[in-house]
Amino acid sequence: MNASAPMSANNDYPIGEFRSVFHGSEPFLADHVIQGQKILPGMAYLEIARAAVAASAPPGDDAMLVLSDSVFVNALTVTGKRTVTVRVYPGSAGQFGVEVSTEQGVHFQTRVSVQKTSECLVAKGYAPVLDIARLRAEITRPGPSKAAFYQTFRKRGVELGPSHRGVEEILLDGKGEGLATIRLPGSSARGMMMDAGALDSIIQSGLGLVDNPEANVVPFAVINTLVVGALTDTMIVHIRQRPDGMHYVAADEHGKVRVIIEGFQTREIDLHAKQDRLSFYRPVWKQVPPPPADDLAVQVVEARDDYAATTKAVLAAAQSLASAKHTRSALELHLTEPDRATRGLWAALKTVSIEHSQIDVRLRSGDAYLALSYEDADADIAGEFAWRDGTTALISGGLGALGLLVAQDIAERTTGSTLILLGRRTPDEAETARIEALRASGANVVHRCCDIAQIDEIEKIVAEYPGIDVVVHAAGLIDDALVIHKTAEAIDRVFAPKVQGIENLDRATAGCPLELFIAFSSVAGALGNAGQFDYAAANGYMDTYIEARSARVRAQQARGRSIGINWPLWEEGAMRIDDASRETLARAYAIKPLPSAEGLKALRLAIASPHANLLPLYGQKSAQAALFAPPKAVAVDARPQPPSVELDKLQREILQEMRLQTAQHLKMKPNQISETEDWTNFGFDSILISSFVSHLNNVYDLNLMPTAMFEASNLLRFSQFLADNHAAEMSRKFARNGAVAAAPAASVPTQLPTRPATDTVSAGAAVSQFARRFREAYRNRSSYREEDVAVVGMSCRIAGANTPDEFWRMLDEARDMISEIPPDRWDWRDYAGVSRWGSFIPGIKEFDPLFFGISPAEAMYMSPEQRLMMQSVWECIEDAGYGGDSLKGTNTGIYVGCGPSSYTTMMSHLPIEAYSVTGTLSSVGPNRISYHMDWHGPSNPIDTACSSSLVAVHRAIEAIRAGHCEVAIVGGVNALLSPDVYISFTKSGMLCEDGRCKTFSDKANGYVRGEGVGMLMLKSLRSAQRDGDDIYAVIKGAAENHGGRTTSLTAPNPNAQAAVIKRAIEDAGIDFQRVGYIECHGTGTELGDPVEISGLKTVARELLDADAAAEKQVAAPCYLGSIKSNIGHLEYGAGVAGMIKLILQIRHKKIAKSLHCDAISPLIDLKRTPYKVAQQAVDWEVAAGQTRIGGVSSFGFGGVNAHVIIEEYVDPRSGQESDDADQEQLLVFSARNAEILHATLQAYPEFLARTDRSTATLRRIAQTLQTGRTGMQERVAFVARSIDEFDELLRGFLEEKDDFYHRKVYRGSSKAGTGDKLDIGDTQAGQEFMRRLVETGELGKIAELWVTGAKLDWRILRS
Repeated sequence: MNASAPMSANNDYPIGEFRSVFHGSEPFLADHVIQGQKILPGMAYLEIARAAVAASAPPGDDAMLVLSDSVFVNALTVTGKRTVTVRVYPGSAGQFGVEVSTEQGVHFQTRVSVQKTSECLVAKGYAPVLDIARLRAEITRPGPSKAAFYQTFRKRGVELGPSHRGVEEILLDGKGEGLATIRLPGSSARGMMMDAGALDSIIQSGLGLVDNPEANVVPFAVINTLVVGALTDTMIVHIRQRPDGMHYVAADEHGKVRVIIEGFQTREIDLHAKQDRLSFYRPVWKQVPPPPADDLAVQVVEARDDYAATTKAVLAAAQSLASAKHTRSALELHLTEPDRATRGLWAALKTVSIEHSQIDVRLRSGDAYLALSYEDADADIAGEFAWRDGTTALISGGLGALGLLVAQDIAERTTGSTLILLGRRTPDEAETARIEALRASGANVVHRCCDIAQIDEIEKIVAEYPGIDVVVHAAGLIDDALVIHKTAEAIDRVFAPKVQGIENLDRATAGCPLELFIAFSSVAGALGNAGQFDYAAANGYMDTYIEARSARVRAQQARGRSIGINWPLWEEGAMRIDDASRETLARAYAIKPLPSAEGLKALRLAIASPHANLLPLYGQKSAQAALFAPPKAVAVDARPQPPSVELDKLQREILQEMRLQTAQHLKMKPNQISETEDWTNFGFDSILISSFVSHLNNVYDLNLMPTAMFEASNLLRFSQFLADNHAAEMSRKFARNGAVAAAPAASVPTQLPTRPATDTVSAGAAVSQFARRFREAYRNRSSYREEDVAVVGMSCRIAGANTPDEFWRMLDEARDMISEIPPDRWDWRDYAGVSRWGSFIPGIKEFDPLFFGISPAEAMYMSPEQRLMMQSVWECIEDAGYGGDSLKGTNTGIYVGCGPSSYTTMMSHLPIEAYSVTGTLSSVGPNRISYHMDWHGPSNPIDTACSSSLVAVHRAIEAIRAGHCEVAIVGGVNALLSPDVYISFTKSGMLCEDGRCKTFSDKANGYVRGEGVGMLMLKSLRSAQRDGDDIYAVIKGAAENHGGRTTSLTAPNPNAQAAVIKRAIEDAGIDFQRVGYIECHGTGTELGDPVEISGLKTVARELLDADAAAEKQVAAPCYLGSIKSNIGHLEYGAGVAGMIKLILQIRHKKIAKSLHCDAISPLIDLKRTPYKVAQQAVDWEVAAGQTRIGGVSSFGFGGVNAHVIIEEYVDPRSGQESDDADQEQLLVFSARNAEILHATLQAYPEFLARTDRSTATLRRIAQTLQTGRTGMQERVAFVARSIDEFDELLRGFLEEKDDFYHRKVYRGSSKAGTGDKLDIGDTQAGQEFMRRLVETGELGKIAELWVTGAKLDWRILRS
């Protein structure tokens, strides 16, 4: 049992995977035989799980493994070689899930935790040593002898070999306790901590305490298994019988506790219940009680001599009754006593009832009412029929898959046979190849084009081959349509090959020496099937024809054994159904398509049986009985149906959910689905119904058949049907309080799921629902992935803040930055009725064109948006430590949300110059930056209105992940330059009169505009970690979509908003439970905010159950807020402003107050959701070991939606100071002139006052200053060992300026190119010289070189 395979890991979820191959000769299999089969002992799973976890994560000293909630799902039988796979799913710290499976499915699941041995035993009340002497004194009554004890096992078919017969003695106290001695010499040397035989013997000893020791039981569950130490050859076991199962404490001979088992539970076993196999059922006509006398409208159809005419009469009657959808009625077919053929219409009648549940169907023969039922025929199935050599077989439908399969079976099992294949067309290339293969098998194969509905064509062929001794009628035609759409012409088409075909084949071969006459019928001829009224009637006729022919054979009026087979679906062949119906049958009745080999075997078994008609099925027989059970009656009330408001709460919920599901399935709108209109009026046919029911089964874990929708023929009835028959499943979906009572711990389910729900992890390995819980717990830890993107640089300029630090202070102080429009923009008084409010950047005209190498003449024509963009990008890359030429020549990309500028209007009085167009086009902004910086990556302006900058983020993430660029600058810019847009938005009703965004408030009345710019520098997280970048936060996922067609172009679509959030969460690979904040679009409009909340509620409803959502709102709410309440709507820059706000909240571990929302809008109901509006600032608290996660939404008024998921970054190196933590650091500053240099330095004392004082922070500041800034003309350098020392030197320099002297402060200039001659970083000698300076700690010399203009390779200093 030594499982071995390496721990498999992928970037999404590392799964420990181990495999063992069992052959049945292992002692734990050879000595453990139940009902004649070798079965892996249940207790062996406990050791397998323990060993797998110990191999994946070995426990340390004073640590033990505890297996909890162990469930034995299915017995693992070994008949030959069996590969067993064990998967270990890591969960939260110290927690693992273990799942054992084979190709048979999942067999065992358990949860394993690592615990301190001493603490765990004390907490559970166990002593480390078992008081054996005391127990022997208290438990004295002898139990069964060893021989008698194991005789009990043999009586129930359990044969245990020597390695599993370890119970030597059992003592009882008569009060539910026992003491057993287990002795298995050599068991401790088998290489297992818990030998399977020893552990099984421990469990066996508990049978001495039960009332019925002969019950056929196997392990079902164990609540806890505490693995304290290895089992020994001799064990003393204290047994206690408790309500939750047996409890065992196993100790060695000295009393040292080795293993403790709590709550061992059993269940009865049927080894064959879950195995796929052939089963046979035979038809039996039975008399049924006459229908009750009632006032139903009964339409009677009298059978005629012509079967087709009778069928058409039944159809006409059914169509007439079906038109009265809400009226109960009955369709009664009367037969004359000798007329047995018309019984074939039973399945057609069933089809009417399936499609129209308000119609009762009856079959009356004389004074008796008849019904066709099916009984188990397996007892009559013995050997297989053997085809005779020299067989001459006539096969109709010979080119069909089933016809060719039968021909192949005869060809392969006989010699000298002749196969006459009839078909209506010439064989195609593939069919010709199969015919040639038959000939290669030695058969004489003949193909004849023939319409078997024409007897003369058959007679010609029979005259040519008079020695035909086998007829196989496998021809058929399907023309599916619901009863209300079925036509007489369709009946004729379907009847031709089936009804006329079987009669013609029988008459034409009457003179042949027939041994077999075989008709391939369908399960539809037995049970009916929606959409197949005529096909059911045709196959029903064949069944009765075979029955009548058998009687003629017995009377020697015909030759050849007659056999009719009602085939179910095959894996290949014409008798197949659509995938949805296939899935539904497998789910509801465990019926699977017949594999070709099994189907041919079924044919041979049926021929050898004594029955004329048989229905074979393949799958799990235990579930098939329900297929033949009469359908549940669905009450049809002729009275007017109550409106949905009068229905109980559950049905109302179901009704609305089904309306939505139906609309989505039909690509319609929910309000187009009437609750009382028949399904068929919406275009539902049998195929659509099958696919819809399959979809519902998957979503709600139901076992519906398509007939349910025919029985409940409209939305209202179907909702009632679900409420009446599937309340538990639907309640679980809706998570209604009290709807599902928790089962007591001791209860044991009578049935276990045979196929746990599975999904897929990134490596492609399927994981069960059980495994998902561990995967989610694992993901709840701080874990970063290959596709994650790091934010390494940040800059912004908005009203009230020129830097992210100032931005945070504004948020933290809950400042409202809205003001009247400044007079240097326009005089708002000139525009009556137009909003006079906004948030504005002071000094928007300020721009130093020469800094960027732009002439003043060109700069005059550059829009403020382009200027702000250039300045902010420069600040962003400097903030990231990549200033100057660091990124020159790279494939850095830039994506900026921007749009048309009003600057065009403002410049209309100037003459048109070459710069006029480039200065105002939004597309040129990012392009100008790429040009200036010499970047070769994507350079894209993004204009999706209000969502522009967040869409820019999404596009950049995609580009980084795809490798189109290694670094991307993203952001958005918005400037308020003229009244034009104000006038338009005021007329559209978007803007509020009082100039405040009152997001989510009961006073919400529109938004206020704002201007600003924000930029972020993005890199892949792996690259950022590799390069030692400071990481502000991690972007986990992003998504964008469009709302499609809504009520108007600018109307929001809550479903699309929900979809984009869910897609971003999926992209992020996180549990929505962890999201603690969402920066909402939140413009403060009366209807827009409730629509956004509606979308968020949909997200919560689909990703959390209702109870979990309500609990989250109390324990760890997801707060909602909007930056627009502080600075208004930045439009093109809104998304990036929201992102910067979220990142700042994450870094400061605090959620800022969302302003102007004293009372929440009555249109917003957050009860039983995870959400709370951030009406006050709160600390952002998370569980230990977890990170903060938030989302940002932006919704463009043209319908483009975007959402981004951001996670806190925790540096794995944090808290680890390097050995050289006390090293001095070199901090360098430069500017174009002395005044700017001093102005730059003026900002640092305040910055240092707010930063932490660690040496790691000082080191990061030094590195950023060295590599993130362009070396300019005027320079100063500081050498400091701590933040405090740097602060002191800085303040001294600022006070005395160039007159300040200190040995650690170096001032200089690179004028006249003096320093350019010192290219220390460009030559090998220069680099070696600098290395020596670094090694000898001469930072002062390096500083002196730099301030005089030397070019240095800062990487040498950082290394």
